[in-house]
Amino acid sequence: MAFSAVYQNLEPEKTFDTIWASLPENIHNRIKQILKPIKTYCHWCAVIDPKRIPHVTLRYLGYHSPELQNQMIQDKNKFTAAAKEYLPIKTTLGEIGSWESPDPRQLRVYWKINSSSIRRLHQDFLKIDNYSFFTSLEGANFNPHITLSRVNLAIPYAEENVTAYFEKLRTAEMEFEITTLELNFVPSLEENFQVKL
Repeated sequence: MAFSAVYQNLEPEKTFDTIWASLPENIHNRIKQILKPIKTYCHWCAVIDPKRIPHVTLRYLGYHSPELQNQMIQDKNKFTAAAKEYLPIKTTLGEIGSWESPDPRQLRVYWKINSSSIRRLHQDFLKIDNYSFFTSLEGANFNPHITLSRVNLAIPYAEENVTAYFEKLRTAEMEFEITTLELNFVPSLEENFQVKL
């Protein structure tokens, strides 16, 4: 189940402004079903926590700031033009895995996304100037995924129980279409703001 991830030069206390892909309702419902048995082990779980919206991040544009937000809005047409070359994107959910977190008290659980189109779109978004590049998350290290939860490692046997649960879980690959992309500004955990492309 475990997959490696390197978080080089990241600042865990900060939030990203991003471009993300929204997920269809049937995928939301599937995530809810999967996460309910393990929610007591988690700092938060996607969908169960209404402040967390399941999504696929396509580009990490930088740490949130008013200046970055203004730049993103100015470049909306550039992002839209790149996205229109690919939408709608047919993709599948692959295997569920976990990776280490910048916060050593947490383990991140994710659902892998299988899509060459998403990888190509990510590369096209990288060509739009004036944004940060996060080596550990983008370019050759870009791994499209849905973050499902952050497991609280302070809870006794949390990692062992969550790992065992997902290893026993048999998830058939699910096909779905991505039809909506959004510029996502996250000034706080209490407030999300999206602009559809």
